[in-house]
Amino acid sequence: MKKVNTPLMIGLLLCFCSITLYGSNTIKGSVINQKTKEGIPYVNVGIFDKNIGTVTTENGEFELILNSQYLGEFVTFSSIGFKTKEIAVSELLKKETPVIIVLEEKETILDEVLISVRKKRKYKTRTLGIKRASSYYLGYIGGEKKAGAEIARKMHPRGRATIVSASVYVKNMDIEKKPYTLRLNVYDVDKEGNPGNILLSEPVYITSTRSDGWLRHTFKEKIVVEAPFYISYEWLTTGKATPFIALKGSLYTGDAIRTRSISLGKWKKERGFNFAIQSVVLK
Repeated sequence: MKKVNTPLMIGLLLCFCSITLYGSNTIKGSVINQKTKEGIPYVNVGIFDKNIGTVTTENGEFELILNSQYLGEFVTFSSIGFKTKEIAVSELLKKETPVIIVLEEKETILDEVLISVRKKRKYKTRTLGIKRASSYYLGYIGGEKKAGAEIARKMHPRGRATIVSASVYVKNMDIEKKPYTLRLNVYDVDKEGNPGNILLSEPVYITSTRSDGWLRHTFKEKIVVEAPFYISYEWLTTGKATPFIALKGSLYTGDAIRTRSISLGKWKKERGFNFAIQSVVLK
């Protein structure tokens, strides 16, 4: 962790121990839709909690480096709206490259609708998380590849609520101001207090050229929660930190922030960096 002045940017560079890769293998391939045979963009590919992972390109292509120490593990291919697939590393290494991974779409089961007459109830909106941020203090999550690096903030609705929107304060330091894409995720909380299951039925991608300010997304689907949940933002582009995410101040000692440096990597409780993420709920 270090601070850089221009302006003062806080790079969350997660340092990993150096590992010598004996017998390393590069697996190249594509993840396709079983029905359409087209590539699936931004699929999370990796070994859970091992910080070995990546994200497929817009065309569904991926490249993953594995070595002999992971022969007993499984590579997970996960994308919202599709059934998750796990394939043994040993099996993947036997396949000729480029390998083709086929994912099956999940069936959408509609809940039973009950129509009844009730008295009108007045609802109120409530903003959870950070309400103000500084464009002077900035941060990001850094890894070896950075594809799938993710920042999550826990929200406490305090009772039953409907999630209306999510926002993140961004700062685009790219001189050319090219469009960037983030994936917005909503998770429940697992038994260890980390992001658990994804609560969305469809992926949410946010593409923008906003250079400084709140980036807001209003959810189309109805997401009802009765317990704490996480709002997270995931970088989908390898090797880039654009955009940076603003912080509220330069020091944080709370328990709301979780980060991981790579796709499907291990979540880490982040102290010292108060990322500006908020959510509006209806109660």
